[in-house]
Amino acid sequence: MEAKMSKKQDGVAWIFQVKEAAENKESEFKFGQEKIDMGDLPRDTKTSPEKMADYSEKAYGRPDYDESPKEGTRKIVNEFVDNATTHGIPRVLNASRPWQSRLFWCVVTLIFAGVFLFQGSKLVQSYIARPTTTKISLITKSRLEFPAVTICNLNMLRRSMLKGDEYDYSGIEDIEDPNDWEALYNLSKGSDYNNFKNFVKPTKEELRTLGHKAKDFILQCSFDTEACSYENFTVIQNAEYGNCFVFNNAHKLKRGKRTTTSRTGSQYGLQLTLMVEQPEYIGILSPNSGVKVAIKDPRIYAFPEDDGIEAAPGFATSIGLTKTSISRLPEPYGNCIRKHDSFYAPEKYDFSQRSCLKLCLQETLNETCSCITDVLIDGTMCEVINREQGNCRNSVFKDFLKNKLNCDCSNACSETVFKPRIAISRWPTARYEAHLYDSLASINKKAARILTNVAQSRNNLVRLSVFYEELNFENVVETPLITVESLFGSLGGLLGLYIGMSFISVTEILVFIFELLRSVCCHKGYPSKHTKVSGR
Repeated sequence: MEAKMSKKQDGVAWIFQVKEAAENKESEFKFGQEKIDMGDLPRDTKTSPEKMADYSEKAYGRPDYDESPKEGTRKIVNEFVDNATTHGIPRVLNASRPWQSRLFWCVVTLIFAGVFLFQGSKLVQSYIARPTTTKISLITKSRLEFPAVTICNLNMLRRSMLKGDEYDYSGIEDIEDPNDWEALYNLSKGSDYNNFKNFVKPTKEELRTLGHKAKDFILQCSFDTEACSYENFTVIQNAEYGNCFVFNNAHKLKRGKRTTTSRTGSQYGLQLTLMVEQPEYIGILSPNSGVKVAIKDPRIYAFPEDDGIEAAPGFATSIGLTKTSISRLPEPYGNCIRKHDSFYAPEKYDFSQRSCLKLCLQETLNETCSCITDVLIDGTMCEVINREQGNCRNSVFKDFLKNKLNCDCSNACSETVFKPRIAISRWPTARYEAHLYDSLASINKKAARILTNVAQSRNNLVRLSVFYEELNFENVVETPLITVESLFGSLGGLLGLYIGMSFISVTEILVFIFELLRSVCCHKGYPSKHTKVSGR
């Protein structure tokens, strides 16, 4: 009986000792696990300390977690030092190293961190500046799209269509009668009368009626040895040359019917025999005889007066072409304009810088002076003797030349240009002319009347050949010098070189800083377990 009472008292005493041990602050803790030092507890009971601890947790629920900010901060730093993948920072934070070593690594880390920040900032500044580079490649194709070929007679109006010889003169100022052309002629300020033509501004309808006709201008035509005719050309009006005729105008052809070629050399491409009709030339308005040729992308409006090639009568002119395709970058890398983004583009044509400038000028004239000087847009042509319009025109032209019209006419983002190589030879020969006359006289009555001998043929006929020299083209592409991918790659390389870090290491540091702030500000560190056991 006494033995049983003794065991019962020992068990009760042991339970109270467990309770004291649970409340004792000298319990031993380690990061990642909890350990209670129960070495002072009696070992001769039937219930083990492990079972009693388990019983305590079941009796009192999940343990409470509480730890001072200082202890939590120390544990966070120690964990970072033990597990960080970067090199310098753990050596600085490792409290077990001598302070001299920690100071040395602190200086080294700061120096190379400064070098990284300097070079990294330069790299970011370069990226923000959006520099570009140009890549040039040569692309070979089995077929190439043929360009649009625009041909114009250097004479604007046909003399035979005018009343008398009124267009033999044109004029300037101080004239009351707009038909007093001789007085205007006498007042011309140019010794060679080169300013005279600027004051003859027929309307689009007048040019269509009074200008040269395709059937009399284009006598012979072939493309890649296949016969064609003037009916394969579309007519446009030009303020400088009157009626002009376009071969392979993309906006006049049916979809999918654009002209292509798979042959090179002067025997292929576009071959034309043209008659300039010198008897129809108008005195002072036509100092030169011949043909103006402009070669453009089929989707671009041509301006022969600006970049055309002159072909003289009595000669065969061969124009060999090489094609260049240019692609520019828009914002934020450049200021090029996409083909449909500009207001200043001829109807149904793609944007080009030249057409933009010309349309902007005419729109400004129309809004400011209530008249126009070109047939690009519909409107009233400016009058030669209207002083008010003349002063207004001069003011607008001056602003245009000084780039004060705010036209916003940058280069097109996509552009195709054709570089010509020109060769000329005397044509036709005396012996060939007789055969040529027979051929032309049979198809055109006006040619039969004009081409009466070799001299007349050489005064009126132009032989023109337009062809590709090779079936390849130069592709010029503007690309970003620094992309987002290359920027991060370069920054990662600098991080690894100077600080021994990767982007994973940067993430570790950010998490480390977050844990420190949480520990200091929220008073929460790593949890510790307080075991409570109730007595019976």
